[in-house]
Amino acid sequence: MGGDQPLIAWRVADELGIGIKLLVDSDLSVNRVKNAVSELLDDPIYRKRVTDLSVISKRFVGHKLAVQHIINYLHQNEAFHDSSRQTVSTSTTSLLNRS
Repeated sequence: MGGDQPLIAWRVADELGIGIKLLVDSDLSVNRVKNAVSELLDDPIYRKRVTDLSVISKRFVGHKLAVQHIINYLHQNEAFHDSSRQTVSTSTTSLLNRS
C-alpha cells in the first residue's frame, strides 16, 4: 500500500467507524481477511454507520452545482461556437445524471 491508501484506510476504520484496520504484516492471512469481512457484513452497527454516512453524503451536491455553473458560463460566453457548447453541454449533463 502506498500513496494516500493508509490514510484513507485509517479514516474508514477509525474516524468513520465503517471498516476494520488490518495491518499488512506477517500475521495477515486469508482467515483474518475473511473474518474481518464477515464481521463487517454481520455486525449491524457497520450497516447503520454506512447507511447514516450515505444519507449525509447525499446532501452534498457541490459537484453538481459546479458543473451547472460551468454549463451556464459556456452558454453565455460568445467565444464558443454553438457546436462546442452542445458537446460540452451533452458531456456535462451526462455527468450530472450519473450521480
